[in-house]
Amino acid sequence: MNAYLLPSGLRDLLPPQARRQTAILASLLQRFELFGYEQVIPPLMEFEETLLSGQGKAVEERTFRVLDPLSHQMMGIRADMTIQVARIAASRLADAPLPLRLAYTGNVLRVTQGKLAAERQLSQAGIELIGSNAPTATAETIIVALEALEKIGITQVVVDISATGLLDGLISEKDLDAIKTRDFSSFPPDSIIAQLSTCMGNINKKYELMRNIKLPELAADLLVKILRLAECVSNQFPHAILSFDPFEGINFEYHQGVCFSFYLPSIHEEIGRGGEYKLGDKNAVGVSLYVNRLLDIPTLKLAPPPKQITIPFTKMGAEAKKQRDAGVATLLGHD
Repeated sequence: MNAYLLPSGLRDLLPPQARRQTAILASLLQRFELFGYEQVIPPLMEFEETLLSGQGKAVEERTFRVLDPLSHQMMGIRADMTIQVARIAASRLADAPLPLRLAYTGNVLRVTQGKLAAERQLSQAGIELIGSNAPTATAETIIVALEALEKIGITQVVVDISATGLLDGLISEKDLDAIKTRDFSSFPPDSIIAQLSTCMGNINKKYELMRNIKLPELAADLLVKILRLAECVSNQFPHAILSFDPFEGINFEYHQGVCFSFYLPSIHEEIGRGGEYKLGDKNAVGVSLYVNRLLDIPTLKLAPPPKQITIPFTKMGAEAKKQRDAGVATLLGHD
């Protein structure tokens, strides 16, 4: 085996991409903070029993396990940071005033790779809004994420909105394969599934179709909620493209209610996802952005690296320190 070979889905970040990732994370976190989201830093690993309880059960198959030589208990390496932030909110911050606004950044590791991307280590930055009953809470998290992305020069974002539970009672197990492959030819034209398929796409263009479709009460309420969410987000970000995919909700793991993904035209994998979930009896909603998928975007607006000058090692005194204090990098020359 090549001594420098890395496991599948893992890679080194070299200059200048390593700096770009660090700069993106710092910018996103700063924007989150300006909306009142305070940072938490969970550990990389937790006891398996803790990490995979509650919402964690949904990512059990994607979680690496290791044996802790100290406690002799199995530990899990996080595959998603939302689950850890939810644990912190339910335990360490259980008595904190609501709503809680928490932010985080960090790496996650997954056993399985994505549908289209090969990476198994992802760099996440995200927010969680916990304990808010406001009907606009979900819109807030989307708006915060869009503004944070806009700050680094990413503006052409597609927000693909769906909802878990939208298809409850409307499909059978037999229908699931056809829906996953987007093959609606087997459904009668007057069926709810066929009608929902005609609503897929840009919400502004499909608004009347979505508003007039006849659905059972639960699905109808979710659809109204999606339309109101889209209107609220559009008022703040008129250039964002909001699309509706009624069938994407089946691919979300621990979410309950409205869920969404962020896409860019130039990137084949989602750059973020989020949605509503329950934390005990509290409403919660969050969004995670996958920073490593943004590194190759040429139009990113990041602070440039510092100007460099070379100073002989023998003259690295007060003048060299003055240059560094002014933001100039001093390379020491060794003759």
